[in-house]
Amino acid sequence: MPGVYFFVAAGSTATWPTAPVCGAVSVTTEFLLPPGERRTPPGAYWLVPPQRRYIRLTDDDALLAALTDVIPDWAEASP
Repeated sequence: MPGVYFFVAAGSTATWPTAPVCGAVSVTTEFLLPPGERRTPPGAYWLVPPQRRYIRLTDDDALLAALTDVIPDWAEASP
């Protein structure tokens, strides 16, 4: 199943509201990362590749703001 994954600091989303159900729901707890040099399909690839084996984390506050902008039901559930 196609998807976009964001890496955030562990525990940083603990206070986020529960995401609304948007169609099929899938919870991924484990997945294989593509090689660092893979930047195009087919298969999994990086939009922002790791540098020197370091994966840059997404700012969790900015991610929540973006998600609440594009998912109105989530914005209503936010504190």
